[in-house]
Amino acid sequence: TVGYGDITPSTAAGKLVASVLALGSVALLADVARALVGSLVGVVDAGLAAVACLVSRGARRRVRDARLSGGRRHGDWLTSALLPTRRKAARLRVLLLVCLGWLLFCAAVGRHMLGLEGWHDCVYFAVITSTTVGFGD
Repeated sequence: TVGYGDITPSTAAGKLVASVLALGSVALLADVARALVGSLVGVVDAGLAAVACLVSRGARRRVRDARLSGGRRHGDWLTSALLPTRRKAARLRVLLLVCLGWLLFCAAVGRHMLGLEGWHDCVYFAVITSTTVGFGD
């Protein structure tokens, strides 16, 4: 939780800006974490390949062949080039729909169970609560 309740947005525009900033910061941190984990996985994979090369002659040949072919077998270059992009796009769509559904659910909880008045209060409640920013208001 970031907020302490000292300064909170009170207008609809302020709540909208706070919501956009909260979502943007979560997305930025998630991207940084993804890049960090991806680079660590690359280092670990390279280390494991180096150890395998030291241990076995067959592993050296497989690593060399994988580097020469770009990690792909000869006949499936089109499938291997297109499939990951389609999977990533499909996963991104599903993730966005799940996040939107969650925010709508939280906004509905704010509206009906907490008695929040306007749509901006409901969306603000959903975003600030879901991103655990929590201004204490």
